[in-house]
Amino acid sequence: MRLLRLIDDRSGLIYALEQDKIYRFSHRTFPEYLAARWLATGNFLAKFREKLDHEQWREDIFLALGYQIWVQNEYDNALTVFFNLMPPQPRSETDWRRVLLLGEAYVRLLDRNGPVKRSRRWSPNR
Repeated sequence: MRLLRLIDDRSGLIYALEQDKIYRFSHRTFPEYLAARWLATGNFLAKFREKLDHEQWREDIFLALGYQIWVQNEYDNALTVFFNLMPPQPRSETDWRRVLLLGEAYVRLLDRNGPVKRSRRWSPNR
């Protein structure tokens, strides 16, 4: 509790709603970043599969895929998410939401050098 009080007093990262009971992050991006780090590691495919259809995880998913590519240099892990969770023939509303989410994530991760294209497994005809 002393640490939480100290962070509250000096950093602005968190603030107390109820001293020693309830704390909140000052900005939404920090918990999103922590969630993205969790998503991007370990059994990441199962985690993505579990969270992909929940709208509140949208930004975390974008951040996690970016973390895999830009920080971990794990292009293949990000592509594993795309290739395994993209519905091959979308039929339901949930399928189409996945297509839109994963398509947007893919486009966001491309730069003019195409980092995803550098992966060993990437193929434009896939």
